[in-house]
Amino acid sequence: MILAHPFWHADPSASRQKGRIESSCLFDAVELLTPNHSDFANAQARVIGRGLERVGIGISDRHQRGQTGAFRTDFSIPVYNEKDLADAIRKGLCTPTAWPGSKGQSDPL
Repeated sequence: MILAHPFWHADPSASRQKGRIESSCLFDAVELLTPNHSDFANAQARVIGRGLERVGIGISDRHQRGQTGAFRTDFSIPVYNEKDLADAIRKGLCTPTAWPGSKGQSDPL
């Protein structure tokens, strides 16, 4: 299971969000990069994801035209079907990636 949009409509207080996220122990991965969030929210998601030692992914969806392709998830193994996808994410065989020029790209992952 993936925790998508961990800072969607969030109070900018990382400590409040961290408590909400930590209370959900059922997820395997955290969406770390999405063009649907501010640079601040993406940066906070990366801090929380690292702190919780969860696998990170890039964008799970898009909300507006022009957002497609801003971020992606690269896999270190071939993914042919849903089972391969789930296994690769659970094993951490993926990396969230920003295309050059995408918002938030200047922050290290």
